[in-house]
Amino acid sequence: MGQRLSMATRKEITKKYAREYVSATRKEKGRLLDELVGVTGWSRANARRSIAVAAKRKGSARAVVRKPRSPTGCPTRCTPTVGAHLPARTVADGSQRPVSQIGLMLADFLGKYFI
Repeated sequence: MGQRLSMATRKEITKKYAREYVSATRKEKGRLLDELVGVTGWSRANARRSIAVAAKRKGSARAVVRKPRSPTGCPTRCTPTVGAHLPARTVADGSQRPVSQIGLMLADFLGKYFI
């Protein structure tokens, strides 16, 4: 492979091979994988995975339109504040005291490294 191929070109080539690969016999599949490895420079495992993905994809790789992600990573209905999509926590009356006692014991044990 003298020149490097762009990823879009590799995906188009893979789509072409995927159409043939689906209906090929086992021997032909091996030959098709060898050809794809020679053209793209991928390993056989990567070529096989790419063919499987290309066979599932409808249309060319350039025609696939992705949905944009929200900037906060949350679904669009939640507010941008951290943890807004989580339910509010409730603390039972006597549960806070044992936790603070454990914290004090750890502070004594760990000393200055306890933060």
